[in-house]
Amino acid sequence: MQLIRLAFPEVRRVGMLVGAEQSGLVGELDEALRTQQLGLVHQVLAADERLITSLENVLSGAELLLAVPDPLVFNRNTAQSLFLTSYRYRVPVLGYSRSLTRAGALLSLHSSPAQIGRQTAEWVNGAIQGVPVNLPPPAHPAYFSVSINEQVARSLGFTLPSAAELENRLGGGH
Repeated sequence: MQLIRLAFPEVRRVGMLVGAEQSGLVGELDEALRTQQLGLVHQVLAADERLITSLENVLSGAELLLAVPDPLVFNRNTAQSLFLTSYRYRVPVLGYSRSLTRAGALLSLHSSPAQIGRQTAEWVNGAIQGVPVNLPPPAHPAYFSVSINEQVARSLGFTLPSAAELENRLGGGH
């Protein structure tokens, strides 16, 4: 949510489309968005429902589309339609992987296997050195990267800080 605020300070309403299996994210994300003075426009997609109709309902009230890892919504068969529809509405997409950025998301926040491995190694190293061996509670990755699709930024008219600047301001990095 901090990345949204840093990259898009003028955005007030964030859209999200999820399938029924991921609908539990809605409350958690709504609460996190509110901490950044952002509102959530969402729709839960039923398995037999038309994706584009639901997406258009979300995009008509949102200034940014937050992609979440939901195979019913974002998959190889739907990604192109999702990006083209969001472009038509002039709503940028914030993704969760470098591949989504390459495919058409304006920017993404993601952790590489090396970054996840580094964090895991630090945890294991602490366990070896005598730190109590309990699995850590669920947490956001300590190491992450931001990727920006410059072509999408130009076509939608966005000027963003550099990926390195956004990473530094978020306290992440390599």
